[in-house]
Amino acid sequence: MKKQGVFVLSILFSLFLSCEIGLGSAVDTQVPEISIDTPEVGTIIRDSFSIRGTWSDDGSIKEIKLTLKTLEHDGSGSVIYSKSCTIVNNSDSHNTWVCTINPIEESIKDGTYEATVKITDEADHSTIAIRQITLDNTAPVVVLQRPSTEKDAAVKDSYGQSFTIEGQAADDSNISHIDVKIYSGETLLDTVRLNNVPPTISLDVAKF
Repeated sequence: MKKQGVFVLSILFSLFLSCEIGLGSAVDTQVPEISIDTPEVGTIIRDSFSIRGTWSDDGSIKEIKLTLKTLEHDGSGSVIYSKSCTIVNNSDSHNTWVCTINPIEESIKDGTYEATVKITDEADHSTIAIRQITLDNTAPVVVLQRPSTEKDAAVKDSYGQSFTIEGQAADDSNISHIDVKIYSGETLLDTVRLNNVPPTISLDVAKF
């Protein structure tokens, strides 16, 4: 009887070990990780662009999804855009994802948005990454008071030693620069770039 008892216990112990080893590789226990690498924080985005980053998980990925939410002063907002991203499994374990957006074709207005990327694996574990992005596809407006005459006007503005432009500039973002092209008839003589343009313009283009 004593030997039989030892034999039964040995069988149970072996079955327990076998079950643990068999389930170990099949159970997805880790939460997936995801990061947003581009665009960088504070970047003003124009035209078609991509949001991309890296991900990792101990199992298979079901979906990576991007949503854009409007930002209001009280912190609230509404989701105006949602899209599944392309998932790339790289052999060097640096797995990547990418979402390409064309604001004009997809009717996304200019503004600042909260971009949320959510990764979900086959075990329904999920993680999110958030970044603010600013879209600006509207050209700035410049209104000049001086010079004020048109190309073929009989009487033109006159200048002394300084050629100055005066007026107003408006845009949702800061204006990077203004390029002033100087012609003699149809011949381009020079292009002068004016940087750090303020809303009220009074800038010397050239001195003679």
